[in-house]
Amino acid sequence: MLKIMKRKSFLNLPLFATVGLLAGCGTTVSNLTPKQVPQNPSGIYAMSMSTHIPDADVIRPTVESRIVIDGQEHPMSLKPGSRNIYVYEYDMPEDQNEAKYYYLINYDVLYGSKSKPKELKSELYEMQLINRYVITMDTSRAPVGARISIVGRGFTEFDKIAINGVEADTFFTSPNSLMFIVPSLEANQSYPVSLISGTGNMHIGSLRIDPSSIQVNQKKVEVAQGEKMILLFQIDHDAPKRGLMIDVTTDVPDSVIMQEVIIPEGARTVSATIEGGEAGAGKLFITAPGFKETVVPVTVADNYVPEQFNEDMEMDYVPQEIL
Repeated sequence: MLKIMKRKSFLNLPLFATVGLLAGCGTTVSNLTPKQVPQNPSGIYAMSMSTHIPDADVIRPTVESRIVIDGQEHPMSLKPGSRNIYVYEYDMPEDQNEAKYYYLINYDVLYGSKSKPKELKSELYEMQLINRYVITMDTSRAPVGARISIVGRGFTEFDKIAINGVEADTFFTSPNSLMFIVPSLEANQSYPVSLISGTGNMHIGSLRIDPSSIQVNQKKVEVAQGEKMILLFQIDHDAPKRGLMIDVTTDVPDSVIMQEVIIPEGARTVSATIEGGEAGAGKLFITAPGFKETVVPVTVADNYVPEQFNEDMEMDYVPQEIL
């Protein structure tokens, strides 16, 4: 038995922009093409990059960008509505699942009354096709313990889902579907969701954890000193692996004696015994990560019973007026 301590106050793939400084000036190129790209039935993949040319004497209409893929040069077009983002739709050969490429930037710079052409080359990049990806999560917010499905492609029984780096209980249902249980994390916050596999981590999206509640079978606790009462704690969803620790504190620690409260893995309820200590009145504060605080008033009564007068007892003193 432990005495309670005193309360103390769809497709979402990461877009990695690789920035390179081109030789000879402050011109930079940001590669907007992910290194890993989900395979699609058409075999056409968008490749893009952005440029920054700080030279004040550059002749803007002369700026051109090209992409060289596996030794073949292709012109890029300016993205509609953009001044510095260039795109190219690459039709990858059927027998390929990767490509190496780099960008070329051409423009003229004005020197006095004459113009001088420049050609700048980016670093070498690589793009790989993957046959596994996530299409969607069936919700973007849920309480602790809720079950959430993920639809995609190429899942295996070894895949795991992590919320803010915390591995969630994950269940493989098919190569196109996974299911996980929201772990016990602080509520009212959004956390990144990742797919963990043997080939690395893949960002899926974000999940906001809404607060859940812990129900107690007693609205108030009233016991005498040394008297015991059973409390039942209940949550709305199954407890996660290793169980859910319920944090029970009080502002009258000398009045309440109680065992540790843990809802077992897969269960929704647990009972615990509370025992009256010293006489007093206060509150129990009940919570867990991801759960709203539940407050239960507690009163421990003094069980002192004054000694009753016994007429058969011999009197050492009898008032004079009785004699």
